[in-house]
Amino acid sequence: MDDLQNQPPETPAPPARKRRHGLHWLWRGPLWLVVLLVLTVAGALYWIDTQHGHDWLLQKVNATGMVRIGKVQGSLYRNLIVHDLVVDTPEVHVTVDRIDLTWRPQELVYERIGIDALDVGSVRITSKPQPPNKPASPPPTSLDLPIAIRVDELQLARLEIIDTPLVFTSLKASLHSDGELHQLKLSQLLTPRGRVEADLQLDGDAPFKTVGQVQFHGHLDGKYVQAGLQLNHNLRDLQVQGRLQGEVAQASVSLRADVFAEYSYTMLHELRLTAERVNPKQLMGSLPQASLSAQMTLVPRAKDRADGTIVITNTAAAMIDDDAIPLTGLSSSFTVFNDRLDLQNFEARLLGGAKVTGQGEFRQDKLKADFKLDALDIASLLKRQPPTRLSGDIQLTGPYKAPDVLAKLADARYKASANVDLGWINPEKERRLAIRKLELSRGLASVALSGEFALDGKQDFKATGKFAKVNPAEYVAAPVGSISGDFTASGQLQPAWQGQLQYKLANSTFSGQPLAGQGEAKLDAKRMVTPGLWLQLGANRIDARGALGTPSDQLNLHLDLPHLADVGQGFGGVLNGDVNLRGGFKRPEIQGKLAAQGLKTPFGVQVQEAHVDARLFADLNSPIHANVELVNASGFDASVGSLKFNLEGTRNQHQITLTMQGKYQNQPVSADFAAAGGLDAQWNWQGQIERLLAEGPLKVELMAPTTLTAGAQRVALADTRLKVGNGQIHIARLDMAGTHLSTAGELQKVPLSDYLVLAGAKNLTSDMLLSGRWDLTGADVLDGFVEIQRDSGDIRLQSGGAPQAFTLTALRARLDAKQSRVALSGLVSSDRFGAINLDGNTQIDWHDKRIAPGAPLTFNAVGNIEKLEKIAPLVSSNIALAGNVRFEIHRSGTLEEPRISGSVDGQKLDIRDTATGLTLRDGTVHLAMQDNRLTLKQFEFHGGQGVLRADGTMDIGKEGPHAEANITAEHLTLINKPDMQLIVSGKGLVGYDKDGISVKGNMRADRGMVRYQAAGEPHLSDDVVLAGVQREEKANVPLAALQFDVDLGDDFTFKGYGLDARLAGALRLRASPNQSLSAHGTVSVEDGKYAAYGQNLTIERGVLSFSGPLDNPGLDILAMRRGLSVEAGVAVKGTASSPRVTLYSEPAVPDNEKLAWLLFGHGTDSMDKGDAAVMVQALNALLSGDSSGQGFSQELLGSIGIDEVGMSTDKHADGTTTQIVSIGKRLTDKVSIAFDKSLDGLEDAIKLTLRLSRNWSLVTRFGAYESTMDATYNISFDKVPW
Repeated sequence: MDDLQNQPPETPAPPARKRRHGLHWLWRGPLWLVVLLVLTVAGALYWIDTQHGHDWLLQKVNATGMVRIGKVQGSLYRNLIVHDLVVDTPEVHVTVDRIDLTWRPQELVYERIGIDALDVGSVRITSKPQPPNKPASPPPTSLDLPIAIRVDELQLARLEIIDTPLVFTSLKASLHSDGELHQLKLSQLLTPRGRVEADLQLDGDAPFKTVGQVQFHGHLDGKYVQAGLQLNHNLRDLQVQGRLQGEVAQASVSLRADVFAEYSYTMLHELRLTAERVNPKQLMGSLPQASLSAQMTLVPRAKDRADGTIVITNTAAAMIDDDAIPLTGLSSSFTVFNDRLDLQNFEARLLGGAKVTGQGEFRQDKLKADFKLDALDIASLLKRQPPTRLSGDIQLTGPYKAPDVLAKLADARYKASANVDLGWINPEKERRLAIRKLELSRGLASVALSGEFALDGKQDFKATGKFAKVNPAEYVAAPVGSISGDFTASGQLQPAWQGQLQYKLANSTFSGQPLAGQGEAKLDAKRMVTPGLWLQLGANRIDARGALGTPSDQLNLHLDLPHLADVGQGFGGVLNGDVNLRGGFKRPEIQGKLAAQGLKTPFGVQVQEAHVDARLFADLNSPIHANVELVNASGFDASVGSLKFNLEGTRNQHQITLTMQGKYQNQPVSADFAAAGGLDAQWNWQGQIERLLAEGPLKVELMAPTTLTAGAQRVALADTRLKVGNGQIHIARLDMAGTHLSTAGELQKVPLSDYLVLAGAKNLTSDMLLSGRWDLTGADVLDGFVEIQRDSGDIRLQSGGAPQAFTLTALRARLDAKQSRVALSGLVSSDRFGAINLDGNTQIDWHDKRIAPGAPLTFNAVGNIEKLEKIAPLVSSNIALAGNVRFEIHRSGTLEEPRISGSVDGQKLDIRDTATGLTLRDGTVHLAMQDNRLTLKQFEFHGGQGVLRADGTMDIGKEGPHAEANITAEHLTLINKPDMQLIVSGKGLVGYDKDGISVKGNMRADRGMVRYQAAGEPHLSDDVVLAGVQREEKANVPLAALQFDVDLGDDFTFKGYGLDARLAGALRLRASPNQSLSAHGTVSVEDGKYAAYGQNLTIERGVLSFSGPLDNPGLDILAMRRGLSVEAGVAVKGTASSPRVTLYSEPAVPDNEKLAWLLFGHGTDSMDKGDAAVMVQALNALLSGDSSGQGFSQELLGSIGIDEVGMSTDKHADGTTTQIVSIGKRLTDKVSIAFDKSLDGLEDAIKLTLRLSRNWSLVTRFGAYESTMDATYNISFDKVPW
């Protein structure tokens, strides 16, 4: 037991080591892999947002060929800026200059693209031509997005669709979509015409429910318009309501449509559209002008059918050259089915009376239509085109986007016809037009053409054609010919044009001479190659052979034209020579000799003899020379007796001389010029002008040699002194190169008369001498000054009488420029019209040599004419003026939008016109101008005992002035002459606009007196033209409308044409641009006399009826000689241009009796007692040489108050006879007094006659030897007296 106790304690065994399991890598390995992957992705994402990453990303994107990016800035994960983005697909080419994107990529975790701001710069979209029959894309089944999107702020600076007028700017919008429901809010989109706003919502699941509205606010032609669209339902049955309202146009629309219809012509299901006064150009500036009114309806009739009509009228139809639509009207009916559209009763009416009628069918993308063209006049559609009368049939068949065209047309005017067969080659893949047949014929002439032309790609083409017996004289002003031949042509237009042409003429004549020719040529933009071209007309031939375009090319031309008269009427002479061209198109080396004798052209240019010998090289040092000699050349109002031009030396060092003698507009002219210098490699000439002397209407002489540098980019002139006319111009320096300018100089003692002659101012003469200076420098801006002033002398106006001097005391003007700020100051001072001060200023754009856009442009004129009587002789020799006028005129605003303000004040104004007798006195005028509106605040003149007042306004706008004035006259003495007096009262409204003057109102004559004197000063008729006298052309202001009523009043007398009467009545005067002046109303004679056949007849009925032209009223006049047993007179019927004058009597008697009673006061049975009186009356009628109604004796005796003169024979108691001369005066219609003087003195007496009735009269005679009193009774045996 002790042993057991003494044993050492056992050492405890170490704990057993746990055994590790190998499966722990199954979870630790992927964890480390994920960590590594995350670190790799994070590193890649970090790296790709570095500059190197951006460069790698751009390289990969640009390598696709479809998208190209110029530069990327910023961070891909927050704010990214993309520059010069280009997207190029087979359908479209898009360029974007800048995209600024601020977004939140962390929102991708929520399956949403979150964009805070998307700012896009300028976007340009170019649609590429597509094959016409390219299959359409099927309608979408879903518009859902794979991910939600949020764009809080979307901005687009500019969107431009190339080759269309569509340009949009300043777009501001927001876009939100959960992938299925898309919402767009457009807060702003600017167009050239106004602003667009929209709020749209679209469901991405079919049938694509749609709700939204679009609003437009803007201006058309400066007039406010607004429009709105309301969208409802879905895209497969979209309902649209719209309205356009404005002063210039109105429209409304209501429709239902399937946006994704299989065929575009079946999209509409229902439609109601009305429009009035719509001008396409107002909507879009690139469209033509028109004024369209339209009515269009489409009404459903069954589940798969709708019937429609369309009617369009254009009240502003005009020619295509006038940027207008030549269509006057269009109408048609149509029916829409699910898969087709039928067109019926189509009719389009064009200018010139042409019509296009027809019908057609669109079925399952196929078209079949037949149209008829009737009387198409191309001259009515396009200016400077020959008149035509085309009629015929046109048929369209095949795919409606690429139909075949068959046409048979004929022109009745030219007796020509055309057959056309056009189609498409492989329209599903390319846009290639096939010209299967194009045949034209007219009489014996014919042209046949076939070929093809690609509308996309290289735009390659090829064509073959034949022409036979074509007479150019039938189409242009050319000699008669018969030209036949054939040709082939091929080539392409893109990327650079090139072509090949072959031609051959055979069996042809021109101008009575045989015509032949053949040739072949290859051409492109840089080179032409021809193995040979020739053309021969009669004995004249032109040959060309060789090439031109490269340095080693040479083209040889040979001209052998011994009989130019063969070319046609007006040509003549001989022309021979050779010309060789070497090198390129732009700067070839030219060597040639030409000689002409007796050269004539139908253009008026003739040359008796000409020689040209030239050798010109493009390099600087090769010898060159040119000699040109002309003898007796004429044309264009000029003739050259002799001209010699010589150039000798090299291109960089040569001498030039020119001498010329001739006439221009029958004035002798001559020139003598000599210079030495050279052209450098840039074709700038530099040298010395040694001699310059030109004589003509104004003599120009170089007083000393000077140095000149001249080229396309720079012109420089050293110190130069010129004698021009009788004055001198000193150019101290002149250097112009692009925008750079440096010039200075002065004018010395320049006579104004020299330049008045050049200007053709024949009614002005002057002895004024002018002087001036200038000093200008310009680079980026313009600095300096220009000034001109009068030194001495005056200007005189020849106005019919003695020359009228302006009596100028000062005349000066100065222009100062500082930093392109230009200021004008000036003064005109005269003893006649006082002083006028002028000033103004603006800012110029020196780079473009114009007034800077938007820069203020001001001009002020202030003057005071103290004595108008001094300037009256300058206005007219018939007008006298008095009073004073002060004016201030201010122009402000910009060049495009001026604003006029100021005032004109006149006091104590008198106007007297001796030609019309118009006298206006004590006048006051106050005219105020503000913001382009002129307001006539006061206008008052006195005339006689009356007054003339007026007020009104005039607006001066871009469309021209528009004015209205109210005029009031109260007892105004308008005319006051010995032979005419007119005092009027009335009111009127005078307007003026772009259409002309319009006049409305009424006038009453308070008193009128007209004394017409038939005899006047002789004058020439208006249609007589005096040779050598320049006829003055008067500018006529068009009359837009006239509506004026004239009342002659109660005191209007007229004496003339034998009439002495008081007139009364009223006329309505009317006129318009399409209607000449017309009058409606009547003028009647209230009481008066009419002189006829030597008698003063009483007018019992006098009516002038106006119903049309003012100068041709209807006449109804009866003038009688009363108080006799037979009362005779004159009746006038008809019109003023065709009057019918007849004799009239009560009772009715034969015409010879009427005439006897009218002339002598008794019948023909008493003629034996009045033979001498008959002679006097016959003489009287013979000497009546005018239409005044007064005879020679009446005019002579009437001036001293004698009415009647006659001779008779009386028998004494013892059977002897004596002749008695009787001179009488009618005191009234019943009482007359006469003085009888006998040749023997025994029957001298004073006779007083009292007519009691038609038959009874008392005659008291107080004679020298006896006095008697007789009672007489006249009996007419052709009627019973009781």
